[in-house]
Amino acid sequence: MVPTEAGEIWSSEYWTKKGDIPLWMYRKADRRTQGRASPARPVFVFRPRLSVTSRVFDLNVPGKGEYSVMNEFARYGFDCWTMDHENYGKSGAHVGQFRYRQRR
Repeated sequence: MVPTEAGEIWSSEYWTKKGDIPLWMYRKADRRTQGRASPARPVFVFRPRLSVTSRVFDLNVPGKGEYSVMNEFARYGFDCWTMDHENYGKSGAHVGQFRYRQRR
């Protein structure tokens, strides 16, 4: 696989539910494939471990540059997805349950 040029990546946010709990999902891919399904394009799902938000895979550090592993895989042609699990990041939690929140 050959990477595309930097800056040709698109992203979109999605929501789904686990029962009554809203779950946040995030997707990145090469701009040339935006909105089109392709059986030839492999899917890569980034799954966070421990108690972190899924945005750790898409970091941009002001003054330091891009550290996004999602962008890198998207440039190589992968359809990249990640999701905040219940109680983490932007996803919801049961009422009264301890909540790990993403810092903004």
